[in-house]
Amino acid sequence: MSLSPSAVSHSLKVLEEELGCSLFRRSGPNVALTRAGARLFPMVEEMLLTMARIKAELEGGGGRSENLSLTIHPSLMPIVQSGILPVFRECFPGSHLEISFSGDFPDSSAIDFHIGCGEPTGDHLVRRDLAEETLFACVAPFHPLAHKPQGTAIDLAQSLLIFPSQEVHDQMMSRISREGRSPRCWVLPTPDCTMEMARQGQGVAFLPNWLALPAIRAGSLIRL
Repeated sequence: MSLSPSAVSHSLKVLEEELGCSLFRRSGPNVALTRAGARLFPMVEEMLLTMARIKAELEGGGGRSENLSLTIHPSLMPIVQSGILPVFRECFPGSHLEISFSGDFPDSSAIDFHIGCGEPTGDHLVRRDLAEETLFACVAPFHPLAHKPQGTAIDLAQSLLIFPSQEVHDQMMSRISREGRSPRCWVLPTPDCTMEMARQGQGVAFLPNWLALPAIRAGSLIRL
């Protein structure tokens, strides 16, 4: 361990003083664990194993090295370089990211990620517009507004409105409050919480389309 015997002895003495008990029984050059030391030993082993796993996680992204391929629209490269790449490399220092430029969504299955400006065509396992998402106003099938699909701003102003974030709240309230009446509002921490409150009939929830559409198809929500 590149430590001198005196340094080890000093560290052990400090540890025993801190714990308030003797951990080792010394007999000349021989050292043996006391009863307290024997009780502590399994816990110390567990702590050392945990520290080794933490070190491996921080140094090598979980001890694994991944090669990821990414295509990106050329106009978005400054955003990726200044925001996404530094965070990615800090979180996954053992991974290698290969970047190429493409304005269109790639057809090749060899590409792990694509960041583009337009909406891709075709069927894809994961597709999410990171810049802007369409919002749907949804209610439970038994909510009074469920039977008024052509509801007006006045109808919304008389209902409890549920928003998944403060940003969505500010965006929608600038439109709804034009009638001069401010409705009651809840701002919840996540879209999932917002959808669950809508399913319970608590009010009108403003949900991103990717979350609302499956619930609408399943019949647990009605789109206004």
